[in-house]
Amino acid sequence: FEGFKALRNDNSKAEAIIEEFLAKGDRTHALSEKVSKLEIDILSLLPWVEFDLPMALTETKDCNIHKGVLPLDLDIESLTKDLEENFDQLVFKVVHKDKELQYVALMCTKALDEQVMEILREKGFAESVFKELNELPEAALKRMETELAEANNEISCIAEEVAKDAKLKEKIEEYYDVIFLEAEKQKNKTKLLKTAKTFLLEGWVPERLVEKAKKILDENDCYYVFRDPLDDEDVPVLMENSKFITPFESVTEMYSLPAYRGFDPTKIFAAFYVVFFGIMLSD
Repeated sequence: FEGFKALRNDNSKAEAIIEEFLAKGDRTHALSEKVSKLEIDILSLLPWVEFDLPMALTETKDCNIHKGVLPLDLDIESLTKDLEENFDQLVFKVVHKDKELQYVALMCTKALDEQVMEILREKGFAESVFKELNELPEAALKRMETELAEANNEISCIAEEVAKDAKLKEKIEEYYDVIFLEAEKQKNKTKLLKTAKTFLLEGWVPERLVEKAKKILDENDCYYVFRDPLDDEDVPVLMENSKFITPFESVTEMYSLPAYRGFDPTKIFAAFYVVFFGIMLSD
């Protein structure tokens, strides 16, 4: 309790811890996005590894360069023969084939570009665009793989740092409780009936804490009245069980808390939970 009060009075350490964790979370998120992009880029570039021009190059002074894919079932030899017979100033080659597509490259004069591209589009040609890769595919792949390894390594390092700081979880949870209680206090202030020097507050106290509450109220010269709940009042529920049963209250809470005047099924859940867990473990 003393530590809780100290945290309320000086929460700068807790805030610094949270800021550090948030920064690590943001960095991990950014790195994860980078990893995803690199993995996609590497997969898209792998078929072009034997291409011997920079991937972003699309034209020279006199020629246009196209890279793209054609359907696997297309007779590429027949297409190549037709292009070479009908157009002198072009180079057409298959760079790679996989189970679904044929990756092809075309270089032709700008004067022939529209005619040749119309033929290719009729054959199902889809152009591949690599705007930012001003390097050869092999060099680009090596760079990407290096960046991918570095990003994954940094993610692992951050995860290890966070795991080492797991003990700080309790302090963060305490800080959350402090902030939550302060927020509730400010919210409840707006609900008070008050004058310049007095206020009226209504609330619930567990029966076992009545005497303690009376002592605190007497020490602060408060006027108070305790009464039993009325039949039509919505009373908050506080489950009270033995140390053995208490951990199983979370099972009850997964469904809903029992009514104030209802039956607490936690003891029954506890017995059957242990039995079912034993059955599943042995199975």
